[in-house]
Amino acid sequence: LALAVLYFFDLRFWPAILVGAFCANYSSELPIYVPLIVACGNTAEAYLGVFIIRAIQRWRIQKHELDGEIIGLVTASFLAPAVSATTGTFALTLAKVISSEQIHENWV
Repeated sequence: LALAVLYFFDLRFWPAILVGAFCANYSSELPIYVPLIVACGNTAEAYLGVFIIRAIQRWRIQKHELDGEIIGLVTASFLAPAVSATTGTFALTLAKVISSEQIHENWV
């Protein structure tokens, strides 16, 4: 949803994504910095995804090639969520919700 909002409307709507992600992840049981870090990661995921997709579209228009766009979209579909997974796992580890032995399980 966040990716679609930023893609179809504009990247300037990122604060709305940040606030929405913060509210969705807020829990009184966790320190306030955990949902804030997770929200930043979710926002960065959507922003990076749109940035990569638009860069690929510009490149494709210049080069008239579809192969590069497919490769780029696949790359974006793995890279952007990795940002969110990394920040979320970092926040949970920082708050001692998960142990260092559980990082891999939670990241995947």
